[in-house]
Amino acid sequence: MWPEQVKPFSFLLVGHVRPFGHPVGVDPSRFQPVAPYESDPSKWSNLPWIDRYSGRRYRLGAADERDDPEAMQLQTYRAVVRAFRTHPEAKSADPDAGVCSRRTIGLLERRAVRETYVAHVGKEANKLEEVEAGLEHNANVIYTEYRHPARDPWRTQVLPVLRQMPQKELAEATGLSVRRLRDVLAEQAWPRRQTKSLLTRISSRAAEN
Repeated sequence: MWPEQVKPFSFLLVGHVRPFGHPVGVDPSRFQPVAPYESDPSKWSNLPWIDRYSGRRYRLGAADERDDPEAMQLQTYRAVVRAFRTHPEAKSADPDAGVCSRRTIGLLERRAVRETYVAHVGKEANKLEEVEAGLEHNANVIYTEYRHPARDPWRTQVLPVLRQMPQKELAEATGLSVRRLRDVLAEQAWPRRQTKSLLTRISSRAAEN
């Protein structure tokens, strides 16, 4: 019989949890509440909200409710609109061709994009829209990049620029000792992630000048 058959779920509601609104004990990076579609917002609090990762059912609580570990608080339209007003536009530049910030005002311009290297990415990159929509919380699963060791930008672009700069100034800017910096430049040591990011930014600014 048709009513008893398994059928695709046509529409559903996806809840976006407000900051600090997750139920007690859940991992925010693996928590996404969904519910059957209902056009009347006044009925959303009575819907069976289910976490698509664990399959557990949670209750939609009030904004100030904190005593129920099974309750969650979702973002409101007002909160989304309020955050959008000061949301920095990463794809555009400010009137002075600089990076946009929350305080940027005026007519935005297109950012200049220059190709530096070609990266091979996995098919998971097709889910970038899900990251933007907040449906996928672990971006590391989506941004899979396959690099050839001989074409690593750290070796082909960053290190050559750093090696031409005064080592004393680099050591002071990064907090590394001169000896440690020399090992990094000679590829005899690997910097920490934060130090590597800082050195990459320094080399980028130096290359622009």
